[in-house]
Amino acid sequence: MATKAIEAMVLGALLEGPLSAYEMDQLLERRGVRQWARISRASVYRTLLGMAERGLVAGEARRDSAGPEKVSYRLTEEGVARFDEAMEELACEAATIDFGFMAVVANLGAVEEEAGRWMLEVLAEGCERRAEAVEGAAASAESIEAREALGLYGRAFRLTSSWLRRLRRTYYRNQRKLQRRAQRARRDGARGL
Repeated sequence: MATKAIEAMVLGALLEGPLSAYEMDQLLERRGVRQWARISRASVYRTLLGMAERGLVAGEARRDSAGPEKVSYRLTEEGVARFDEAMEELACEAATIDFGFMAVVANLGAVEEEAGRWMLEVLAEGCERRAEAVEGAAASAESIEAREALGLYGRAFRLTSSWLRRLRRTYYRNQRKLQRRAQRARRDGARGL
């Protein structure tokens, strides 16, 4: 089943008019949705088929003059109601930020300093590349909503890259300070101070 965000994107696009799965895929590509949501071409097709099974969309076969037959999907009344419901649910959800790399950050103390510094730099560079890609997509986005959403995503990646680089500069220095403080406390405790 599609996530609520993907469901809302697909239903919202169909509010504009009927689309085939291919047309939907192309529309999501033009709007830069793949820059922030994990939605593959196959999942567009699966989402539409699942929505058809649930009665949210209805498919109608059509044939272009020279091309193969295509199924064009349109919203049903249930689909319009589900769109409204999904939008309200998404607006009320607790905000989340999912950085899968946080397991690396959480385990920095378990790796050698050189390896940890390298990992943090690789992550920072990855965020920079992602920011550039998202900002490029934002510049060519066809709607204000897409430009704004992608702009926010790009800024979030730039901020994350900056944070990772700051962490790379300060983590091991702070780690050494904590270790020295713990050693002094053990030494003072052993002397009975």
